[in-house]
Amino acid sequence: MVDVFQRSYCTLRFFIFSFIFLSSNFSWALSPEEFFQKHEEVTNRYEKISQELGTNMPQKRQKIHHRPISQEKIKLENQLRKIKEEKIDLDQIDNLRGYLLASYLEQPSLSFDENKVNYEAAKIAIGVLGEIKRLRKKYKSFMIPLVHNLFIDIGIKKRGACKHWAEDLLEFLKLIPRDYFFVAWGEHNPQKFSEHNVAVIFPKKKSFEDGVIIDPWRTSGKPFWVNVKDDKKHKWKQWDYYGTY
Repeated sequence: MVDVFQRSYCTLRFFIFSFIFLSSNFSWALSPEEFFQKHEEVTNRYEKISQELGTNMPQKRQKIHHRPISQEKIKLENQLRKIKEEKIDLDQIDNLRGYLLASYLEQPSLSFDENKVNYEAAKIAIGVLGEIKRLRKKYKSFMIPLVHNLFIDIGIKKRGACKHWAEDLLEFLKLIPRDYFFVAWGEHNPQKFSEHNVAVIFPKKKSFEDGVIIDPWRTSGKPFWVNVKDDKKHKWKQWDYYGTY
């Protein structure tokens, strides 16, 4: 009974937060179904326009004879530019979805419904990418990470260190109802100068080491993730005090 109450409470918090969050980030207000459909449509449109222009890569315009560029070509180039921006966002969502799904597929001992895991992975990825964009604007993270940390130390900035990214991303992830993934706090060299903190998403019934690190701090607010086991520059372990959600 208590478990049902807690689950209902978390679901209610998620929808309240989602309403506030998505109202200011409408471009990220996608359900997994809408994402799959939109990603396919945008990819097809991008490929079609690229073919109409005769190339998938922009070419340098020839100066010989100064031949005028047709209005139709200019129109197509503008369309391609706009679609490319949208495609980059959707491709990033799809990439993170793929990482999360792979964390399950790489565990043959787990019994699960791949379609349901894929759906939940897409839901998480959509939310994470939108939250990274929001936090980057909030922190104004457009500089070298260590310089940003220095600005925090001397009082010019208030937030935007790795621990703030980890905290805020995890607080967001905790609000998303999940059946297949846990979230936890990962730390490297705690209490040392080289300390680093991240949010980690990993399959239920598996360990923290099987998860995916979400770490936009190291790329100055740009989306970044990597498998825990593949991040050779750090020795990650779960911060037990924060817990698993």
